[in-house]
Amino acid sequence: MSDTSKSLLQPFIDLRAKNLTFFKNTYPGIHSYFANYQMSGEKVDILPEIGEVDIISDKQHLYAGAAQAYAKKEVATFLSSFDYGSRIETVKPLDENTYQNPRTFAINLTSVYRYYYKKEKNDQGYLIPDFFPLIVFMGCGLGQHIRVLTSVRTIRHGILLEHNMDRFAASLYSVDWERILTPFLRDPNRSFQFVLVPTNDEEQLFSALWNTLLPYCPLFPLTALFYNHKASPLYDRLSDRVNADLYVHLFSFGNFDDEVNQLNNALHNFRNNIPLLGFPTVDQLVPVCVVGAGPSLDRRADDLRRLQEAGALVISCGTALASLRNLAIKPDIQVELESDYLTYRLQKQSYDEDYMKGICLIGAVQLNPLLVSLFADARLFFKDDGSLAHIFADPDDMVANATPTCTNAALAFVSKYRFRQAYLFGLDYGFPDKKSHHAKGSIYYADSMQAANEEKYKDTIAIPAAGGGMISTTPFLYASKRRTENLIRVMAGLKLYNCSDGASLAGADWIPQGQPRPDKDQFLADKRKFLTLFSKYKQYPVAQRNEKAKCAFIDRYQQLTRVYLFELEKNTLESLSDFVNYCTFVRTNLTDLFVENPGLYFFVRGSLWHFLFAGYSHLLSLDESEHGKYCRFWCDQFGSFLTKSYQVTKNIWQTNSAIWADELVAKSIAEPRDCDREELLADLDWSYEHIIAESDQYYFEE
Repeated sequence: MSDTSKSLLQPFIDLRAKNLTFFKNTYPGIHSYFANYQMSGEKVDILPEIGEVDIISDKQHLYAGAAQAYAKKEVATFLSSFDYGSRIETVKPLDENTYQNPRTFAINLTSVYRYYYKKEKNDQGYLIPDFFPLIVFMGCGLGQHIRVLTSVRTIRHGILLEHNMDRFAASLYSVDWERILTPFLRDPNRSFQFVLVPTNDEEQLFSALWNTLLPYCPLFPLTALFYNHKASPLYDRLSDRVNADLYVHLFSFGNFDDEVNQLNNALHNFRNNIPLLGFPTVDQLVPVCVVGAGPSLDRRADDLRRLQEAGALVISCGTALASLRNLAIKPDIQVELESDYLTYRLQKQSYDEDYMKGICLIGAVQLNPLLVSLFADARLFFKDDGSLAHIFADPDDMVANATPTCTNAALAFVSKYRFRQAYLFGLDYGFPDKKSHHAKGSIYYADSMQAANEEKYKDTIAIPAAGGGMISTTPFLYASKRRTENLIRVMAGLKLYNCSDGASLAGADWIPQGQPRPDKDQFLADKRKFLTLFSKYKQYPVAQRNEKAKCAFIDRYQQLTRVYLFELEKNTLESLSDFVNYCTFVRTNLTDLFVENPGLYFFVRGSLWHFLFAGYSHLLSLDESEHGKYCRFWCDQFGSFLTKSYQVTKNIWQTNSAIWADELVAKSIAEPRDCDREELLADLDWSYEHIIAESDQYYFEE
């Protein structure tokens, strides 16, 4: 290489060195990966005569030697669709009656929604303000499009997803990353996150993107924009999958009222010394049948009977127990997930002592202790995505992907317990018509449930059926189906057969009616081995550990509420921009909390997200003149919730009442406690009329 050539290339070499020095100080992981990185699949082509850098891929230039001009044109195209003042259609504000439980969290948040729905609002989509709240750059390329867009528009939070490390390596010669990122690094209300995943595996990329987006609530899902560089089909598929799973996200928030019920129930179960599941290190050879209460269970009952007679293990999920009893089929295991008193009441209504003998209950530690008392044998487990697991359990004792329904919990148990073959019955995740939504014998056909059913199945969507054609489902059932499919993807070594005539399940082969036909007692020896093993694998809660967890939890919760309240006092919220700043503060705080105290993180995260989602979605659709008043009302309700939630939690940890004397145990979450009733009455708007009674006639005084 001549001296002239070296001098022409030197600015580009110097830029790479400058970028690496910058990353060493700010993003050390990037520096360590790329400091000695050698490109393998693609090459950098430096064109010093025209001041350009290009990438050679498959023997062709990606940008035809004009990357900077390409970036300007691409950014202009993006802004023609998404710019300040444009409207976007994402997830609408939730209904004002979404939070119906008359408890601490719901009372305050419902007040926020009722305040919002009294105001004039725009229903034509959310208006992008004079900044971009969150942009996901899908594809780095040479980084020129990121340089251009960040130079002409304000982006509060940026995420860069790239799976081709050669391209990010090429960007080190092309753009000054320090100049691009310094505004993000200097402002505590802004951020830029790199998601560099060196793989072509779409599942890994989706998981990385999804997990990166979750903490940005409510900016995601409400105003996150996806910038797909060079219109990559791969990145299109990823963003489509994100949009398809938005309801999964919304239905998985959790909230304080439910969390505090779960904590209270778990403490009772620990005091009652209910054993915890232990998990084997060997595969279980006996086939297992996981049974839900979907409407196809009735016509597939004979298939289930044949498998049970062959020795297969039968696991019933939730309300499927009543349907199985109606079919004269007795399961070996009953799986329950819900913590509410209503689950106990439903099982108690159809309780048959003789039928229940020999059925072992497997459920989450937060099961209502009254429900646990209905079974002679029980084992409890910790869900890995709940607060209780991170407060009380070791990582090896946690069960992953056990929500949102009992069927998800049963499949998670099957996976954790190392079963190798499973048949799915009544896991329909949909229904042929609104009148046939469950198997016969289900409690959901009771007269008392009809009004609730009409509301639950009012809004349906059509999805592909397992046996062909289409089937109806609800957003909640669809969310459960998606969670099931996500679990199936990671169930290495487990073969699944779908014996349900409901929704198509990716990863589970559908078997038509009449199959399979195993020999009688074919699996009986394997079943006996499992039952012997199962009886041995159990453990008991440690009281000393619970006491230590209590002290750490309560002290940190009080500190957390004070931090959030102090931030509101220090920086008054008056506008959408202020609110986004507060969302950023909460996100940063939660990120630190997850590392320091994951139990408390999961305990409070859902409630915080609900409040932030409400506030942000409302401000986006309210007239700007209403923002100040709305923010003040939102802050009052949010602050009230924080203060009360800490006190309620502290009382639960410190109280050791009998089960029947405990309102949280003996009442459904849909029923107010005495303290809730007092607050509800205090919040009512009272009006008084002067009434005159005369000769058995009543008159309103004018």
